[in-house]
Amino acid sequence: MSQYPQDIVAFRELVWQVKPDLIIETGIAHGGSLILSASLLAMIDLCEATESGELIEPRKPKRTMRGVDIDIRPHNRAFIEAHPMSARIDMLEGSSVEFSGEMT
Repeated sequence: MSQYPQDIVAFRELVWQVKPDLIIETGIAHGGSLILSASLLAMIDLCEATESGELIEPRKPKRTMRGVDIDIRPHNRAFIEAHPMSARIDMLEGSSVEFSGEMT
C-alpha cells in the first residue's frame, strides 16, 4: 500500500463515522487498500450485528468494496481472490469512466 499512515487513520475514522454500504476505489495496484477497506466494512458489520444480536453470514456481506483498474494483473487478482476478505470485494477491469453508468 502506498499511503501515509496518517491517511490510513483518517480514512478509517471517516469509514467508521459514515458506515457506507459500498466503497469504490479506482486503481487497485496490489490490492492492499482494497483488503484494508473490506476489513473495515467487515468490522462495522460485526459491531452492528453484535449490538443488535443478529447473526452474520461472512460469505454474504452487507457492505462491499469495489475496485476498478484499467489493468488488473493476474497475480494481483489471484492474491485478492485468495484472501479471506474476497467475498466483500468486486473487481472490475477497465476505465473507471467506462463503468460509471454500471456502478449502481
